[in-house]
Amino acid sequence: MRELTIQEACTAPASFMYIWADEDKFLKYIKPKHAAVIRQKKAHQNKLLLLSAEKYGKTVKEYTDAIRSAFVAAYGMTPANALIVLAQGGSVAGKNWEQGVYGVGAVLSFAGHSNITVDEKSGYIYKGSANITDFQKTVYNKANGDVVAWQYFAVDNGITYMSQYNKTTKKYHAQSFSTADGWYSAKTGNAIDSASSSDIWGSIIMALEKFVNWILSIFGSGKETINAENTLPSQSADGFVSQAGVGEAGGILLALAAGGALLFGMKGKKGAKSHTRK
Repeated sequence: MRELTIQEACTAPASFMYIWADEDKFLKYIKPKHAAVIRQKKAHQNKLLLLSAEKYGKTVKEYTDAIRSAFVAAYGMTPANALIVLAQGGSVAGKNWEQGVYGVGAVLSFAGHSNITVDEKSGYIYKGSANITDFQKTVYNKANGDVVAWQYFAVDNGITYMSQYNKTTKKYHAQSFSTADGWYSAKTGNAIDSASSSDIWGSIIMALEKFVNWILSIFGSGKETINAENTLPSQSADGFVSQAGVGEAGGILLALAAGGALLFGMKGKKGAKSHTRK
């Protein structure tokens, strides 16, 4: 078994986002059932880093400082602020992420994997004639005032494929794919970093195989209860999207307590911007 190095953890900083889910500035303002899920995942993310830090003679703070810096470099904001943006229904995307332009720059298959294709109307991912889309991994977003299935994913032979919706053309294209070794452009096959492969929710899913291998390297295949499902952030499972993308108002948001106002320590200032710097 082998624990994570700091450098490995920093390749997928979004996977550890909940470490910055502060009790007083975030968790107490969201519904208890969502807070409980995020709190558990936070504990598991911290445990992964604690075991790794002990293995390599580092401190957890050295790990979290490095991951936080990698997160800011990738997404242009701190993990704490990203959580607030996501809870308010906003999007967090890598600074170098290219959404793709349908037409000249768009493709419907994946470089080096021509047998895996995307249906431009539905976004579903096919291997030959077989639909291999994993609908439980779907990421939702807003497009022209409506909630749409923004990204679809499929896993085949340890490779994760992603299709993505184009808001202008209302069609889908092949966006990127990933293995346990890294992330790649669907169009060119060139290596890209995790934040360039997708927005934050998609990049977490694209890092899934890598994350699973990390957990296995630390705990092996025994009875350890920590796994990707109860450790990785998830848009749908953690409450950031209502009823698989369809809320009462057709919006994406974390269901909030306190009358629906996201206060984050700024009582009486509804709509005020957060200044969280943790």
